[in-house]
Amino acid sequence: MPRSRKRPAAVAKAKAAARRTSVADDQLGFVESPWATWQRAAQDAQVDRTTLAVLEHSRFRVADGAWTSLAEMAKDAGQTIAEAVQANDWLESQGFLEWDRASQSAVPVIPVGS
Repeated sequence: MPRSRKRPAAVAKAKAAARRTSVADDQLGFVESPWATWQRAAQDAQVDRTTLAVLEHSRFRVADGAWTSLAEMAKDAGQTIAEAVQANDWLESQGFLEWDRASQSAVPVIPVGS
């Protein structure tokens, strides 16, 4: 059988497309944690309610690979968005939670020897 005569650039583009696992791979994502981003936006007088709502419902990964959002976290915990943000911020400040920018994941940390 004849070999495929695809151009190298087309082959590379196809391989890159095959590696994508979700729509989120094409998005910029959060530079800092979603809770820190929401806190900063909530304190900015120029940020409107629509922008905050988008941040509240923007999806990110948690340690087990599942997707969630600030709105889902708050709902599951029976909290307001502000309370969930404050709780995650506290966990991060105490070293129990980290934001992994590369994987766009909230990663729990278990301190060793504390």
